[in-house]
Amino acid sequence: MNPTSPFEITRRDPSVNASAAFTPAAGFDPVPRGFALGAHATDPTAFDVAQHNTFIGHLTRQVKVGGLQITDRFFGLTSETPVGVESPFVAGQEVTLQKAKEIEAEGSAYLVLSGTGAIAANTAVGTKLSFYNGYLRQTQANETPNYILTAILPPMTPGGIRVRAEAA
Repeated sequence: MNPTSPFEITRRDPSVNASAAFTPAAGFDPVPRGFALGAHATDPTAFDVAQHNTFIGHLTRQVKVGGLQITDRFFGLTSETPVGVESPFVAGQEVTLQKAKEIEAEGSAYLVLSGTGAIAANTAVGTKLSFYNGYLRQTQANETPNYILTAILPPMTPGGIRVRAEAA
């Protein structure tokens, strides 16, 4: 079966979801569903992008600066139909994170594909993965692993990289 989304939680963690405010960095709009967030370094009532040692969970919906506009409903921002299924979270307001026991993620919206810790088509199964600025990469020295690579899968987008990983 071909994947239908660049990010999926394939096995959910039974723990309770977490909610707090999240304001993405300037120019990072929209933040995709499934992006990894963690504890904020200075504000206990807010989330920040996940690092290896702060990861809490994955966004249950995308985050959009300013929320929906009327044109979003006409052109189908939230689904293939003009009405949409669910509205995105509004940047700066409360968002919800879900924990996972296993995920599938594809592409540069979720994975480090170049530079330090890059994930490639030949990355070995069993490689430990950690978050760096919300993106999953190969665990570096002195980092806490968040996931373990269990498979390199056929991508949704030809030439892309899609991984399956389970919680470490």
